[in-house]
Amino acid sequence: MFCEKCGNEIKENAQFCSKCDEKIKTTIDKEVSTKSKKFLKGFNSKLALIFGILLIFIGYQDVNYFVAGVSIILGTVAYKSAKNKTTDKKTLIIKRVFEIIFLILIFVIIGLQNNVSILAVENPVVYGIIPAWILTAYLVALFGNRFKQNSKKRIIIISAIFISIFIIIGFTLQVLPSN
Repeated sequence: MFCEKCGNEIKENAQFCSKCDEKIKTTIDKEVSTKSKKFLKGFNSKLALIFGILLIFIGYQDVNYFVAGVSIILGTVAYKSAKNKTTDKKTLIIKRVFEIIFLILIFVIIGLQNNVSILAVENPVVYGIIPAWILTAYLVALFGNRFKQNSKKRIIIISAIFISIFIIIGFTLQVLPSN
């Protein structure tokens, strides 16, 4: 048996590597790690869907919650679709078309609100940050394999760019006269 960190040969009952002091993972540790990874896979997307559905139910009193809920659900579906890779060209094209339709629907729903420029300034989370985050998450899922090194930094930079764009658009629309 060899250390996973440094490659040093390890005695059969050793709990730590004699060279680098790395804890040696037992078969039980590896099984627990695999089970927890399976449980957590897709957990955030499921949580986002539940949150979106809750916002829609709350939205009968406030349209902002409804818009946020629908946006989160459509964005999560597009994200999950982009995350699931396929090699079949026809399936891939159909998936991308539906993903883009879902993303466009988010912006159409937001754009159809009366006085959206005022709403964007009064509620930048629903009309700026949520759509920016959805678009960022979708792009990262779509091009994720190209973000191998420094992926967290790139995600933060992309998110900051999109959020800044939406805030600028919101303030710009606030200055323009509304109908």
